[in-house]
Amino acid sequence: MGSDVTPFDWHRIFIGDLTYGYVFEIAFRVVFLYIYTMIAFRLLGKRALGHLSPFETVLVVALGTGLGDPIFLPDVPLTVGIVVITTFLLCSRLFAWAKARFPQFEALVESPSTEVVRDGQLSVGNLLRNRIAVDEVYMLLRDKGIENLGQVRVAYLETSGHLSIYADDERQGFGLPLVPPVEEVPRVSNAHHGNFACATCGTLQTSSDQPCPRCRKREWVWAKPFGGRSDQAQGE
Repeated sequence: MGSDVTPFDWHRIFIGDLTYGYVFEIAFRVVFLYIYTMIAFRLLGKRALGHLSPFETVLVVALGTGLGDPIFLPDVPLTVGIVVITTFLLCSRLFAWAKARFPQFEALVESPSTEVVRDGQLSVGNLLRNRIAVDEVYMLLRDKGIENLGQVRVAYLETSGHLSIYADDERQGFGLPLVPPVEEVPRVSNAHHGNFACATCGTLQTSSDQPCPRCRKREWVWAKPFGGRSDQAQGE
Protein backbone atom coordinates (compact mmCIF):
# COMPACT_ATOMS: atom_id res chain seq x y z
CA MET A 1 0.00 0.00 0.00
CA GLY A 2 1.36 3.38 -0.98
CA SER A 3 2.30 5.90 1.68
CA ASP A 4 0.01 8.52 0.07
CA VAL A 5 -3.15 6.50 0.76
CA THR A 6 -5.46 8.27 3.18
CA PRO A 7 -7.10 5.86 5.64
CA PHE A 8 -10.91 5.83 5.68
CA ASP A 9 -11.18 7.89 2.51
CA TRP A 10 -14.87 7.16 1.91
CA HIS A 11 -14.78 8.30 -1.70
CA ARG A 12 -11.90 5.90 -2.41
CA ILE A 13 -13.59 3.08 -0.47
CA PHE A 14 -16.99 3.32 -2.16
CA ILE A 15 -16.32 5.01 -5.51
CA GLY A 16 -12.58 4.83 -6.30
CA ASP A 17 -11.86 5.61 -9.97
CA LEU A 18 -15.42 4.92 -11.11
CA THR A 19 -17.40 7.63 -12.78
CA TYR A 20 -21.02 8.00 -11.83
CA GLY A 21 -22.03 7.27 -15.42
CA TYR A 22 -20.19 3.92 -15.39
CA VAL A 23 -21.94 2.95 -12.15
CA PHE A 24 -25.25 3.10 -14.04
CA GLU A 25 -23.67 1.12 -16.88
CA ILE A 26 -22.72 -1.64 -14.42
CA ALA A 27 -26.32 -1.71 -13.21
CA PHE A 28 -27.49 -2.03 -16.81
CA ARG A 29 -25.02 -4.87 -17.46
CA VAL A 30 -26.22 -6.75 -14.37
CA VAL A 31 -29.89 -6.39 -15.32
CA PHE A 32 -29.24 -7.40 -18.93
CA LEU A 33 -27.22 -10.51 -18.05
CA TYR A 34 -29.68 -11.40 -15.29
CA ILE A 35 -32.59 -11.39 -17.73
CA TYR A 36 -30.62 -13.34 -20.33
CA THR A 37 -29.56 -15.90 -17.71
CA MET A 38 -33.15 -16.38 -16.54
CA ILE A 39 -34.23 -17.02 -20.13
CA ALA A 40 -31.41 -19.54 -20.59
CA PHE A 41 -32.27 -21.40 -17.39
CA ARG A 42 -35.93 -21.43 -18.42
CA LEU A 43 -34.91 -23.25 -21.59
CA LEU A 44 -33.07 -25.84 -19.49
CA GLY A 45 -36.36 -26.98 -17.93
CA LYS A 46 -37.69 -27.34 -14.42
CA ARG A 47 -35.23 -30.04 -13.37
CA ALA A 48 -32.25 -27.75 -13.99
CA LEU A 49 -33.85 -25.05 -11.87
CA GLY A 50 -34.49 -27.43 -8.97
CA HIS A 51 -31.91 -30.20 -8.71
CA LEU A 52 -28.58 -29.87 -10.46
CA SER A 53 -26.28 -32.81 -10.99
CA PRO A 54 -22.63 -32.48 -9.91
CA PHE A 55 -21.60 -31.85 -13.52
CA GLU A 56 -24.18 -29.10 -13.91
CA THR A 57 -23.19 -27.60 -10.57
CA VAL A 58 -19.62 -27.22 -11.86
CA LEU A 59 -20.98 -25.45 -14.92
CA VAL A 60 -23.00 -23.09 -12.72
CA VAL A 61 -19.87 -22.17 -10.77
CA ALA A 62 -18.01 -21.57 -14.03
CA LEU A 63 -20.95 -19.48 -15.22
CA GLY A 64 -20.73 -17.21 -12.18
CA THR A 65 -16.99 -16.79 -12.67
CA GLY A 66 -17.34 -16.06 -16.37
CA LEU A 67 -19.95 -13.34 -15.83
CA GLY A 68 -17.74 -11.29 -13.52
CA ASP A 69 -15.61 -9.70 -16.23
CA PRO A 70 -18.39 -8.49 -18.56
CA ILE A 71 -20.23 -7.00 -15.59
CA PHE A 72 -17.39 -5.00 -14.03
CA LEU A 73 -14.72 -4.44 -16.71
CA PRO A 74 -15.55 -1.61 -19.11
CA ASP A 75 -13.36 -3.03 -21.93
CA VAL A 76 -15.15 -6.42 -21.88
CA PRO A 77 -18.30 -6.31 -24.05
CA LEU A 78 -21.60 -7.91 -23.05
CA THR A 79 -21.16 -10.33 -25.92
CA VAL A 80 -18.65 -12.18 -23.76
CA GLY A 81 -21.32 -12.77 -21.11
CA ILE A 82 -23.82 -13.87 -23.75
CA VAL A 83 -21.30 -16.39 -25.11
CA VAL A 84 -20.61 -17.72 -21.60
CA ILE A 85 -24.30 -18.24 -20.82
CA THR A 86 -25.08 -19.74 -24.23
CA THR A 87 -22.16 -22.15 -23.96
CA PHE A 88 -23.44 -23.23 -20.54
CA LEU A 89 -26.85 -23.91 -22.05
CA LEU A 90 -25.39 -25.94 -24.92
CA CYS A 91 -23.15 -27.95 -22.56
CA SER A 92 -26.12 -28.82 -20.36
CA ARG A 93 -28.15 -29.90 -23.38
CA LEU A 94 -25.25 -31.98 -24.67
CA PHE A 95 -24.79 -33.51 -21.23
CA ALA A 96 -28.48 -34.51 -21.07
CA TRP A 97 -28.31 -36.03 -24.56
CA ALA A 98 -25.16 -38.02 -23.72
CA LYS A 99 -26.74 -39.38 -20.53
CA ALA A 100 -29.81 -40.55 -22.41
CA ARG A 101 -27.76 -42.06 -25.26
CA PHE A 102 -24.84 -43.60 -23.35
CA PRO A 103 -25.51 -45.09 -19.87
CA GLN A 104 -21.74 -45.51 -19.39
CA PHE A 105 -21.31 -41.74 -19.65
CA GLU A 106 -23.87 -41.14 -16.91
CA ALA A 107 -22.13 -43.65 -14.64
CA LEU A 108 -18.81 -41.92 -15.33
CA VAL A 109 -19.81 -38.36 -14.44
CA GLU A 110 -22.56 -39.00 -11.86
CA SER A 111 -22.51 -41.37 -8.93
CA PRO A 112 -25.59 -43.64 -8.78
CA SER A 113 -28.14 -43.48 -6.00
CA THR A 114 -26.83 -45.06 -2.81
CA GLU A 115 -28.85 -47.17 -0.41
CA VAL A 116 -28.29 -45.77 3.08
CA VAL A 117 -31.02 -47.50 5.12
CA ARG A 118 -32.48 -51.00 4.83
CA ASP A 119 -35.12 -52.41 7.21
CA GLY A 120 -34.51 -49.84 9.91
CA GLN A 121 -30.71 -50.16 9.92
CA LEU A 122 -27.98 -48.15 8.23
CA SER A 123 -26.25 -49.74 5.26
CA VAL A 124 -22.84 -49.31 6.87
CA GLY A 125 -20.81 -50.67 3.95
CA ASN A 126 -22.38 -48.25 1.45
CA LEU A 127 -21.78 -45.30 3.75
CA LEU A 128 -18.11 -46.19 4.13
CA ARG A 129 -17.56 -46.77 0.41
CA ASN A 130 -19.17 -43.47 -0.52
CA ARG A 131 -17.72 -41.48 2.43
CA ILE A 132 -21.16 -40.50 3.72
CA ALA A 133 -21.34 -39.31 7.33
CA VAL A 134 -23.80 -41.07 9.64
CA ASP A 135 -24.89 -37.78 11.21
CA GLU A 136 -25.68 -36.39 7.76
CA VAL A 137 -28.05 -39.29 7.04
CA TYR A 138 -29.79 -38.85 10.40
CA MET A 139 -30.14 -35.11 9.77
CA LEU A 140 -31.76 -35.75 6.38
CA LEU A 141 -34.12 -38.29 7.93
CA ARG A 142 -35.20 -35.85 10.63
CA ASP A 143 -35.72 -33.22 7.94
CA LYS A 144 -38.23 -35.62 6.34
CA GLY A 145 -40.08 -36.05 9.63
CA ILE A 146 -38.61 -39.46 10.54
CA GLU A 147 -38.40 -39.82 14.33
CA ASN A 148 -37.28 -43.45 14.53
CA LEU A 149 -34.90 -45.29 12.20
CA GLY A 150 -37.10 -48.37 12.46
CA GLN A 151 -39.83 -46.56 10.52
CA VAL A 152 -37.74 -46.67 7.33
CA ARG A 153 -38.03 -49.69 5.06
CA VAL A 154 -35.41 -48.37 2.63
CA ALA A 155 -33.82 -44.98 1.87
CA TYR A 156 -31.60 -43.82 -0.97
CA LEU A 157 -29.24 -40.83 -1.14
CA GLU A 158 -29.76 -39.45 -4.63
CA THR A 159 -27.17 -37.86 -6.89
CA SER A 160 -28.65 -34.44 -6.15
CA GLY A 161 -28.01 -34.93 -2.42
CA HIS A 162 -31.70 -35.41 -1.57
CA LEU A 163 -32.91 -38.41 0.40
CA SER A 164 -35.66 -40.66 -1.01
CA ILE A 165 -37.44 -42.50 1.80
CA TYR A 166 -39.80 -45.46 1.60
CA ALA A 167 -41.48 -45.93 4.95
CA ASP A 168 -44.05 -48.57 5.81
CA ASP A 169 -46.87 -47.22 8.00
CA GLU A 170 -47.75 -50.76 9.10
CA ARG A 171 -44.29 -51.50 10.43
CA GLN A 172 -44.18 -51.92 14.20
CA GLY A 173 -41.36 -52.69 16.57
CA PHE A 174 -38.36 -51.03 18.15
CA GLY A 175 -35.73 -48.85 16.52
CA LEU A 176 -33.06 -46.21 17.02
CA PRO A 177 -34.62 -42.89 18.13
CA LEU A 178 -33.43 -39.99 15.97
CA VAL A 179 -34.96 -37.08 17.86
CA PRO A 180 -32.97 -35.82 20.89
CA PRO A 181 -32.71 -36.41 23.74
CA VAL A 182 -31.42 -39.93 23.20
CA GLU A 183 -30.89 -41.93 26.37
CA GLU A 184 -27.56 -43.72 26.23
CA VAL A 185 -26.91 -47.01 28.03
CA PRO A 186 -23.96 -47.00 30.48
CA ARG A 187 -21.07 -49.27 29.57
CA VAL A 188 -21.44 -51.84 32.32
CA SER A 189 -20.75 -55.44 31.37
CA ASN A 190 -23.79 -57.73 31.70
CA ALA A 191 -25.69 -54.97 33.49
CA HIS A 192 -28.51 -54.33 31.05
CA HIS A 193 -30.90 -56.53 29.12
CA GLY A 194 -33.81 -55.30 27.06
CA ASN A 195 -34.32 -53.60 23.70
CA PHE A 196 -31.20 -51.75 22.57
CA ALA A 197 -30.17 -50.03 19.35
CA CYS A 198 -26.65 -49.33 18.19
CA ALA A 199 -26.12 -45.57 18.43
CA THR A 200 -24.25 -45.61 15.10
CA CYS A 201 -26.11 -47.93 12.71
CA GLY A 202 -29.37 -48.79 14.50
CA THR A 203 -28.79 -52.53 14.80
CA LEU A 204 -31.05 -54.02 17.46
CA GLN A 205 -29.81 -56.25 20.26
CA THR A 206 -31.12 -57.51 23.58
CA SER A 207 -27.88 -57.02 25.49
CA SER A 208 -25.62 -54.00 25.80
CA ASP A 209 -22.45 -55.82 26.87
CA GLN A 210 -21.38 -56.86 23.35
CA PRO A 211 -20.14 -54.77 20.41
CA CYS A 212 -22.49 -54.16 17.50
CA PRO A 213 -22.26 -57.11 15.08
CA ARG A 214 -22.52 -54.78 12.06
CA CYS A 215 -20.31 -51.77 12.82
CA ARG A 216 -18.40 -53.10 15.87
CA LYS A 217 -19.18 -49.98 17.91
CA ARG A 218 -20.07 -50.29 21.61
CA GLU A 219 -22.35 -47.29 22.03
CA TRP A 220 -25.92 -48.44 22.71
CA VAL A 221 -29.11 -46.49 23.36
CA TRP A 222 -32.53 -47.56 24.54
CA ALA A 223 -34.55 -48.61 21.51
CA LYS A 224 -37.91 -46.87 21.22
CA PRO A 225 -41.17 -48.37 19.89
CA PHE A 226 -42.67 -47.07 16.67
CA GLY A 227 -45.69 -47.71 14.50
CA GLY A 228 -48.28 -47.17 17.22
CA ARG A 229 -46.97 -49.95 19.40
CA SER A 230 -47.51 -49.29 23.08
CA ASP A 231 -44.46 -48.45 25.08
CA GLN A 232 -42.92 -51.36 26.88
CA ALA A 233 -40.68 -51.38 29.90
CA GLN A 234 -36.98 -51.60 29.21
CA GLY A 235 -35.45 -54.38 31.31
CA GLU A 236 -32.29 -53.97 33.21
